Amino acid sequence: MPSITRADPRYVSLTTRSRNTRFAGRPDRVLVPRTAEDARRAVSAAVRAGSRLAVRGGGHGLEGLVDDPAVRTLLDLSELNDVTYDPGRQAFGIGSGALLGSVYRSLYVNLTRR
Repeated sequence: MPSITRADPRYVSLTTRSRNTRFAGRPDRVLVPRTAEDARRAVSAAVRAGSRLAVRGGGHGLEGLVDDPAVRTLLDLSELNDVTYDPGRQAFGIGSGALLGSVYRSLYVNLTRR
């Protein structure tokens, strides 16, 4: 998983996703895991390095915790956005980076098929 820094063209879009423009974070790096194992490794590495870590799921964060100036590593979960349905269990699985629009669409599609 690459470490996206200020020199990377993706940095600005990854650090300005918040709906709350009162806060503007400037972490040293943004990590975008593609698997739960990637996320586990990223958290472990940040803790070992003593780097203040914030995790962003859907992009809200109205209280400013993700965009706090003390945050040095931002873990962006936007790639963990799967919404699945298991008909045998009649249960949904929702990834930690899933946006509500995707969740609602999947719920609607799967529940109207019943």
